[in-house]
Amino acid sequence: PAFSTPAATLPAPSLGSFDLYSVTEAAAQPATSTAGFTQWAAGDDTYTTIALPFPFPLYCGVYNSLVLSSNGVALFTAESISIAGQRIPYSLGSNFIASFWADLNPGNGGSVRYGVVGTGPQQALVISFSGVPHYASTVTVEKELWLYADGTVVINCISCQTDGGEISIGMQGSDQTQFVNLFFQENVDVPSTAWRLTRVAAAAEMCASLPTTAPPAVTSPTPTAPASS
Repeated sequence: PAFSTPAATLPAPSLGSFDLYSVTEAAAQPATSTAGFTQWAAGDDTYTTIALPFPFPLYCGVYNSLVLSSNGVALFTAESISIAGQRIPYSLGSNFIASFWADLNPGNGGSVRYGVVGTGPQQALVISFSGVPHYASTVTVEKELWLYADGTVVINCISCQTDGGEISIGMQGSDQTQFVNLFFQENVDVPSTAWRLTRVAAAAEMCASLPTTAPPAVTSPTPTAPASS
């Protein structure tokens, strides 16, 4: 999506000491057409595996698939995730992107769809939550997550309202030095905002400098679902 209109003023993003991404902020972009996308019949606190159309780099790992949580988190390794949004960095999780992490319930309405748009370097996997309500609430959310082959991440928060609970937006790599915290609040609506997270030019060199080996490609992460809401 094009980034042209300045966003509402938000606190500056908080980044970990292993700073692999630059962040650009703008006003939320119009919703993408999801005609032809796959619709996931998501319920409360459910997961589905999505094959990526290209190897996707997140921090220093490269992944071939992700597991999408109905609570708005894309997981790249096999682990459970809290139902409600948590402050990033999150001590009990790793290798995830939270495009709007809250206790949502697609089983009560709205739709979750995903599909591929564009070609070549502009090809992206788009995951759309449209009209999805919070758990036991009529307040709904409309947001998108875009993943590009070069590792660029776009989070498009079109209508991201709270129902009074905690909301978290950001992402995290393999440890708590690898994170971007874009938003974390309780009982505060997210202004209509889009963020583009772009890998820095020195990303490969920075990853090569790590004392441990980068995690292997993940083909089928299968997190264990937490207890129901």
